[in-house]
Amino acid sequence: MKRKSTSSQRPTLDGKHKEKISQGQKRAHAERLEASRQTNQATFMNSLYANVRRQQAEANAAEHSEQNPDGEGEDERNASIPIIDQPPELIERHEGMPIVPNLDILDDEEFVDEDLTEEEPELTIMHRYLQAIQKRLQYETSPKFPALENKWLNEFLGENDWWIHRHQYRSICRLLQIQYKEEENEAAYFRKVYVWLPDVRWGPSCMPTCAKCGSNTTVRNNGFRDNHFGRRVVALDHDYYCISRRYRCNNCEQKAREAKIAIQQSAAANNIAIQFTEETDSGQQYSFMAWNRKTLELYPHGIGQEFPAFLTHRSGVDRLLLDMMRPLFDKGLRPGAFADTILELHAKRYHQECLKHELELAKTANRYHRPMLSAFGDTSKYNGLVPTGSYLMYVYKLFHSTIKDFLDTEVKKRGAKMICVDASYKEPKHLCQYHGQNLFKGLITVTNEIGEIRLQFHVVTDDHEQFRPSLIAFLETVKAYGQNPLELVFTDNVQADRQFYLDTFPSLAEAQARLDRIVTGGNEESGDEQDNTCTVDDDQFFVISERGEMNRFVTALDEIMQDKSAEDQVVGLDAEWNVNIASYGMPKKIGKLALLILAYKDSDGRHKAALLRLHKFPSLPHRLLAFLVGGTKFVGNYVGGDIKRLGRDYHCEDEMKKVSVVNLGRYARDRDVVQSGTVRLDALVQICLGETMQKQASVRVSSKWEQPSLSQDQKKYAALDGIKSLEVYLYLRQKPDLSVRLSVEEARAGLCIDVAPLRGGALSMVATRCATGTLTEQTYDEWEVPSDMRLDTGQINKRRYRVVNVCSVVAPHYIVPYVKKKESGGPVCLDDFGAPPFFVILPLTMLKQHIESDTIRPFPNMNPNVNNMTGATGGAIPPAPIVPPAPPAPPRIMQNQLFDQNETFTEEDTGQIGTMDQLDGDAETAAVNLSNKDVEMLHKVCLLGDKAALGNDLLACAHLDNAPDKITDCFSAVVGDVFHLMDRMKIPTHHEFKKAFKVALRDSVLQWSPPELEEVKTAVKAKDGKTDDEIDADMYFNAAFWKACVPRRVLPPRLLYWRVRAVFVSFGGMIDSTSKKPLFNKTAWKKANNILKEILRGYYSDPPGYSFYSTKFNKRGEPMVNAYGFDILSCRRGTNDVESTHKLLLSIFGTWHIGLQMSDCLLRERRHRHNQRCSEKRRLGHPCIGHYDTWLIDALQILVQVNHGILLHPNWINSSDFKNTQEKFGTITLHDAELAEALAKVQIDESVRLTHDMQYLCSVMGTKLPLLPVHTIDERRHFSNLVVQLQNGQDKSCKKMALEWTKAVNGVTIFPKLPVHLRNYRDKFERNAKVRQAFKDAQESREILSTLNKALCPEIEADEGIDAEDTPQQLDNYTRQWPAICAPPQLLLPLAPSAVEPGNIHVGGVLINKAPDIAPLDRIKKRGRGQRGPDNPRKGARPKRRCMLCKGKGETDDAARNCPGSRHREDCKHLQR
Repeated sequence: MKRKSTSSQRPTLDGKHKEKISQGQKRAHAERLEASRQTNQATFMNSLYANVRRQQAEANAAEHSEQNPDGEGEDERNASIPIIDQPPELIERHEGMPIVPNLDILDDEEFVDEDLTEEEPELTIMHRYLQAIQKRLQYETSPKFPALENKWLNEFLGENDWWIHRHQYRSICRLLQIQYKEEENEAAYFRKVYVWLPDVRWGPSCMPTCAKCGSNTTVRNNGFRDNHFGRRVVALDHDYYCISRRYRCNNCEQKAREAKIAIQQSAAANNIAIQFTEETDSGQQYSFMAWNRKTLELYPHGIGQEFPAFLTHRSGVDRLLLDMMRPLFDKGLRPGAFADTILELHAKRYHQECLKHELELAKTANRYHRPMLSAFGDTSKYNGLVPTGSYLMYVYKLFHSTIKDFLDTEVKKRGAKMICVDASYKEPKHLCQYHGQNLFKGLITVTNEIGEIRLQFHVVTDDHEQFRPSLIAFLETVKAYGQNPLELVFTDNVQADRQFYLDTFPSLAEAQARLDRIVTGGNEESGDEQDNTCTVDDDQFFVISERGEMNRFVTALDEIMQDKSAEDQVVGLDAEWNVNIASYGMPKKIGKLALLILAYKDSDGRHKAALLRLHKFPSLPHRLLAFLVGGTKFVGNYVGGDIKRLGRDYHCEDEMKKVSVVNLGRYARDRDVVQSGTVRLDALVQICLGETMQKQASVRVSSKWEQPSLSQDQKKYAALDGIKSLEVYLYLRQKPDLSVRLSVEEARAGLCIDVAPLRGGALSMVATRCATGTLTEQTYDEWEVPSDMRLDTGQINKRRYRVVNVCSVVAPHYIVPYVKKKESGGPVCLDDFGAPPFFVILPLTMLKQHIESDTIRPFPNMNPNVNNMTGATGGAIPPAPIVPPAPPAPPRIMQNQLFDQNETFTEEDTGQIGTMDQLDGDAETAAVNLSNKDVEMLHKVCLLGDKAALGNDLLACAHLDNAPDKITDCFSAVVGDVFHLMDRMKIPTHHEFKKAFKVALRDSVLQWSPPELEEVKTAVKAKDGKTDDEIDADMYFNAAFWKACVPRRVLPPRLLYWRVRAVFVSFGGMIDSTSKKPLFNKTAWKKANNILKEILRGYYSDPPGYSFYSTKFNKRGEPMVNAYGFDILSCRRGTNDVESTHKLLLSIFGTWHIGLQMSDCLLRERRHRHNQRCSEKRRLGHPCIGHYDTWLIDALQILVQVNHGILLHPNWINSSDFKNTQEKFGTITLHDAELAEALAKVQIDESVRLTHDMQYLCSVMGTKLPLLPVHTIDERRHFSNLVVQLQNGQDKSCKKMALEWTKAVNGVTIFPKLPVHLRNYRDKFERNAKVRQAFKDAQESREILSTLNKALCPEIEADEGIDAEDTPQQLDNYTRQWPAICAPPQLLLPLAPSAVEPGNIHVGGVLINKAPDIAPLDRIKKRGRGQRGPDNPRKGARPKRRCMLCKGKGETDDAARNCPGSRHREDCKHLQR
């Protein structure tokens, strides 16, 4: 029986079922294919030149028409033009759709719930695919699923991390029985799918949490949506779908129904008809999707981070795309440019799919009858999706709303003892615009002493009153966080800003009083300063170089230690080794440990040091090794690193692990002497011993520690390190250890305790105090949790928790661990418990015994106003002493009544004058040449106090006020920027004395430190061989090197005044040889005079006790040094850091023109990244994390400590430990209370719809409607009416006008205004009035010019009002003709066949095959089951069968073949007989 074929039907060339094809038919078909290929190739080459030949023919025809108007010879010429016929069945013109971004933000994006919007699915292959997957998931997750049936889809998802990848579509379609057309390459239309069912994937404990009630105990599955099968997500070069289902909170649903009933009853009682939607009932939503943004944050164990996308209303973006936005936008890449990049990658991938499809078709024989891949934007097939720049901007703003509070806290946690204030008036011209108008006038930025941005906000005017709300909020944050009070302010306009800052910051006024007391109390003896530099005598140290002598010394030292008590067996230890510095300033080679310093106290009580030279020995002397691993304690700064190097260099690493060491930095930090364990030894000596330790860089970092004999400087340097290490330890040992916490055995009821930080944000806070109280007898279970709080019991070990009766709180904003707010789930601070006393449960790791010491500071700094403590047992706990207030400052001693205290400066000095063209006339004066006698006289007056010299007229100048008889030093807590001082006098740009004057003024204002300068000069001379003249020239023309390693100082007024006045007098009258003009004109002299007055007031001198220099450190925490071995310094004087920040903003966003909310987001991101980089570079020990998602470090820090008991980053401060305050950044509230009250009375129609930026402006300013500049036509008309009505155009009426303006506000055409908006528009209104009046005044002239233009306009025909005789008889063709408007030209083809490359080209790994000659792979089809294959022509014809009966009878072969039995045995002739 013949078996039927079960193979699938495959289409052939004519589209019918496959039939048997004979040998000849196959050959004929192959010939037709070859002919088609050759015809295609010929047609392609002919069509390449068709347009060019046609253009040539048209040009020839036009030329011939001019020569032969009658058309002679036209047929002959046209006959010579070849006409190419393009067979429509072979070449078809395909007009593809343009590939453009097609995912944009909807107008109602923020007004519609993203999970309730009805969305009709499109009938595409992908939607059928998603629908089938969703139905299978619904079936497998149903409780009615048969127990014995296999959940193959759940198992498949579990094996693939809950992804269905694109290449797996065949197996999924086969299992789901989805039909698709393989021949149309529908595989290119499939996308990968992500399934988000957390309760199925991780179990019921991961049921999605209701974002409204913060619980998942009553959340249940609400099923899949039947009208929406997946959310589409855009990735970098592709897109994919996410599938999930809805969930319902029964608790919230019950509350919503109760609220609905209450509203209905109230409405019925008042005869009000009201309707509710079925989904939301009373407007309280209780169903949600598992991927809801608020729900993702509430999943346990952080599994919400597994979701790969950030979703918007109808779509979403991949997390990688979102992570790329932040750094790219911050570096200046616009959202539109980023959208173009995404479009390029998507389009490139699409065309690669097209190329792959066409290459597959080239392998087949029916290539001409199979369709192309669909267009990129075809919604029924490929359906490409690319976001626009507006959509990316919306996603960026939406994501920033989730991290806004955290990034603001990152800024707030950075304290500021010194701030630098500056304003930028260019940034608001590009950012923060509305309808092309500037919303603000300036951007105020404030940096701290590290250079980190601490304040940043916009203002609409220069008035100080707009600064005050932000500065007051800053003070509240400082008080809430217990940070250091402000002590110093740098500004570029000290005369105008000083009194405002003193009135705003009480701590600044106190700092000013301290500076005044310093001057009045010690001015008479200011020249006799006490020298506290620590030294060492020659008899306090000795050098040992021989091994035997070392063993004898160590033996004797060991005996001395054994005679002492255990706590006194202490030896100071330090080490030195060679360091070779490369030319670029980094260590090139580090030698082995060469010198070991052991400092000890002898029997007479003197400190001595032994310098052991070890570099010649391959191993340590045996007695020294035994002494190190004995019971003696070795102390020093970074002594652990010295011991490790000793073990590594001398091959005794295992023994060195037994050495008992004390790191002085950590030891001091635990006693709260310093806040960082990475402090240097010289700083510890200064703090603990009150001595200055000179550590010369040329000695410390040198390659001479292995030379045959050490110099005296090296010996003293090494001995001083060891001896001072021992002295610092002995000083610190007397202080209590504040890092010790209570143990379980020590925690007894009634014990007075201090509450210390659990993590403290950093190890620098372990010695601080948050509160004070006593331990109670209550147990964990007996503590009554406040009604508005809940306790996270899942992470609490009852044995290690105690109930504390808190008596006093000194850090009210410190967060209590594991206690949350019941409704919101937010953190709970100490002040949330109310006024003390109160009871709270705390871990033992936050409790330590109360120490009665005035050195303990609160978290993180002492607040002297909070120290009233009473114990729960009735006993009083002695309060920490309160710092007494500073006595009132004595009256200031003015400089011989040179100027009055309330004196105002000249108006010319308040503005910035740009060019010399704007200055007054030249001042007639002559240059003054100083003599040695003048210098000697000034030396006597300033430094020697010679009063006899005061009668001389020193540095007299007609353009300057007379010098005072006596100058008393005074200092200011509001310091002017000396760099602005040096730039205030605008002198001619090309004046030949400009450079000399600038350098002289710089050197007079900023004094080089003489010892360091001389040391650097000596090193430069020794290494480079430069002479004094060459060094002076280098300092003159290239001072950057010297400023980086030599500190400078602004001297007190009694010295600074004469230095600066001498420069003015010397250079002011110098004449330029070309222009014949002096360096100073009248305006410059006025500015110079005002500068001298400000110097006398102490506005620019460095206040005593403040340092503006710090050492730069590399990423490894090591000091950076230059090629000569000197530390590279960083200066924080002035407002340079703030101005650099503003310049960077302009360079990045200078060409952007975006809305208000996006501007705030960009500035917030810039602040965060700037501060993180500054902390990594300038804060000692701050970790370099490599990214800017600092919330990840907070979470990791906590988990590592819980899981491993390790503090991952000791110097990291967790922003999550701080409660958010009311301080805001960027756009802030700018209106006063009176205007806010008037705005609250404005009635707004419910139909008013505000734009996104308007809503944002309302939210940040707390108003119903946005405060915008005058920009609509109705507003301009209303302004004119108000001007007439009020009859007052002065500034004082602008506030009244703003209040009157609110009466006409409607939220559509008229919006509320600030007084400054009306003041600015008034100026514009007056200018426009003048322009309109000028327009009217020029009416007659405009009419005459219009008549003239019309008379001189060429016309083809004469006008009716003009006689033909007056019209020119003949006009030039170029005058009479008007050029035609042409369409843009197309891209021209090559003009000659020789310009065409006939061969194949390889570009970027792609073969451009111009003449395809690929043999189709499906010409010889694979035969189906039961079908006969083609005969093999090599074997020839098959021989005929023989009859076997005839052959058995002895018949010949021919007879057997001719017998009928050869086919059927029963037909054999022998059987017929």
